[in-house]
Amino acid sequence: LIFFILFVSASSLIAGALQAVSHFAMPAWSQIIMNILFVAELWLCSHYNLSVWVLTFFIIFNGLVLALLHVVLYFRKGYRFMMPHAQSWAQLGSALKKFIPCMIGMGAIEINLFIDQAIASYLPSGSISLLQYTYGFVRVPLGIFAVTFSTILLSHFSQVSSYAPGRMGFYLLESAKIVLWVTLPASIMMIFLSKQLFYTTLLSARFTLDHVNQASILLSLFLSGLFFMSFNKIVLNIYYALHETMVPTLITIVSTIINTILNIIGIYFIGLPGVI
Repeated sequence: LIFFILFVSASSLIAGALQAVSHFAMPAWSQIIMNILFVAELWLCSHYNLSVWVLTFFIIFNGLVLALLHVVLYFRKGYRFMMPHAQSWAQLGSALKKFIPCMIGMGAIEINLFIDQAIASYLPSGSISLLQYTYGFVRVPLGIFAVTFSTILLSHFSQVSSYAPGRMGFYLLESAKIVLWVTLPASIMMIFLSKQLFYTTLLSARFTLDHVNQASILLSLFLSGLFFMSFNKIVLNIYYALHETMVPTLITIVSTIINTILNIIGIYFIGLPGVI
């Protein structure tokens, strides 16, 4: 599956070029196509009792399809692949200087998630799975709205920063309003239905009613921070639109350290909910 990274990385770079000219359809539709292909391939493997190795090659094929879809539209938009020259090498160097702090910041987030799971591993069996299941439900509103909205705003913020940087405060306030109007009702609804969500989708011999109740509490705690998680993505994109990557990276590292300390304290006093 390591080859899958090659195709996904190429698709992400081309998607960035398309989003820079306010074209968001292909990056969005490609994920839908990928999901349809994956579900169909899972059914084929299950129905015909195919090996997991076959599914692995299916996944690599999906990555190739994803890359080809982006390349085709890339050319249709008038872009081309060219040999590098002196100016492009200089621009690449400038991009890498901004990329390295972002890489460190994203690495801190991944390390933080790993630490959360490592701490949860000292709790009763199944605690890590409960965290993963509950965060999976949080990712639904977070991915559908927050990630999509922040992706669209990044290109807009970049344009605004070039001709009217003083209006960034206005757009930040309006973005906060929109995020609040969407995430608040979504959070209230999901908190109200949290127990029913797990009862309907996961209740089984191994995922008992006690697990449903625990997951319901964890999901409610996660959702209480949905607005802040969503709004954080908007704020980060304002920094990136202003070509500032060091500040959000330092904030991420500091917050990761604080989160780890609070996790240890929280798990000592209240158990698994303390990780959240």
